[in-house]
Amino acid sequence: METEVKETYTNFITPPDVIEPKENPIAITLIDAEWPDVEALAVWSQTSTVPFDVYLYHNLNQDLLWLDRVVGLSDYVLVNTDVNDFSAHKDRIAAIDKSWHYGEKTFLNNDRRVKNPIELFEQIARQLQQADSQKV
Repeated sequence: METEVKETYTNFITPPDVIEPKENPIAITLIDAEWPDVEALAVWSQTSTVPFDVYLYHNLNQDLLWLDRVVGLSDYVLVNTDVNDFSAHKDRIAAIDKSWHYGEKTFLNNDRRVKNPIELFEQIARQLQQADSQKV
């Protein structure tokens, strides 16, 4: 009997799309990431053994209903805290328990800070790989 090998990939999802149920073990909403960060994450994901569902939201999208929905579906939220017209919304989202942040602004009530998106993705991938190796 042959075992079917299913290839998995990181999905990058933008409004208005949603993946339900999620296809990968971890879903992350990435808010206000700059294009170089998204590109670097796409390149990194090609070599990662852990696939993600990554929801990309930029302040120009102006679809707060979609954003609230995918934040609810996500295991993690990563907010770029660089100041712009969307900062009040980003501050609200950065206050939730599953939220991490990077960028120029810091929060007293949220010490979950990374220097860039790849750092968080690498941490999560390591945790999943360690958990898998302990199951064996």
